[in-house]
Amino acid sequence: MLVFVDSFDHYGTSSDVLRKWGYAIGTTPTISSGTGRGGSSSLRFPFQASGFHVRHPLPTPVQTLIMGVAVRIYANGYPQNPLPIHRFLDPVGANEQISLRLTNQGYLQVSRNGSVLATSSITLEFQTYYYIEFAATISNTTGSYRVRVDGQPVPGLPDVTNVNTQGQANDQIGFFGLGTTSSIVGTSSGIDFDDLYVCDTSGDRNNNLLGDVRIICRTPDGNGDSSDFIGSDGDQTDNYALVDETTPSLADYVASVAASATDTYTLSDLETAGAIKGVQVTALAGRSDGGVTRYGQTVIVSGATEAASEQTPLSTDPRYIYGIFETDPSTGSPWTVSGVNDVQIGFRATTD
Repeated sequence: MLVFVDSFDHYGTSSDVLRKWGYAIGTTPTISSGTGRGGSSSLRFPFQASGFHVRHPLPTPVQTLIMGVAVRIYANGYPQNPLPIHRFLDPVGANEQISLRLTNQGYLQVSRNGSVLATSSITLEFQTYYYIEFAATISNTTGSYRVRVDGQPVPGLPDVTNVNTQGQANDQIGFFGLGTTSSIVGTSSGIDFDDLYVCDTSGDRNNNLLGDVRIICRTPDGNGDSSDFIGSDGDQTDNYALVDETTPSLADYVASVAASATDTYTLSDLETAGAIKGVQVTALAGRSDGGVTRYGQTVIVSGATEAASEQTPLSTDPRYIYGIFETDPSTGSPWTVSGVNDVQIGFRATTD
């Protein structure tokens, strides 16, 4: 099932990225407007001496993980040292189990915590987006991995089974990440990331390589059926206008002191057709005091049916919380474009 997606289109600054990813070290990432696929934004890292690394925890450690992301070397030049572009880390110390790396000559390379397992026979060209997928099962005897570029097998990197893929004492993946803390200086180039997904092998959908996917960001464009929150403008009229920015603003917001309150909004329509793998509802949320514990959850309403994410404790430092809905709650079937266009999305705050 899908466990995480990111378009990198709803951030304004590097600080916003950390509100969702939670951890970064080395070179600070930037959100580069207009450099993503189709003119969207990208997560950009230059090749610098301090390296870079962002990571995100999984809800529950797994033995098998699948990750896809669009990658572009945005200028002429490769990193001086191998750069992990897909990195699977153990749940104990967030240390590497296995990674897919970009070498200093532009090849793709599978590495078990620094030990090279295989290297591609083709290189990535500069200033070209590739959609790169990596799936791995961690084991010191029956491990496996697969690599795809733009949906196709990669010469030199065949699917491999019954191999040692375990880089740590345990055989679990607790975090996924991009980049490395090692030096990657050597050129004035760098790397753009866009349209990222992560899934595991559980459930009956989105449990395998998904192919080249686009993560499309949509924002509120009208009020929904619930307006329990009070806006920063002092009323409950047109609350959507206070949360409709593509990049976040802490100056405009909605808030509630009630034990339970819900705000919902309509969405701007999708401008594309095609199969929809799922819908992730994301909210930047926090609490204003350190007293009573407050929880938040994202909600989605389709027809007369509502679904909600798990409750997440809120911090005084606003963080992104999210829920992924792989099927239409109203039908139990895969999403359609019209179904997505008709939903209401929102946020609920509770005290328990």
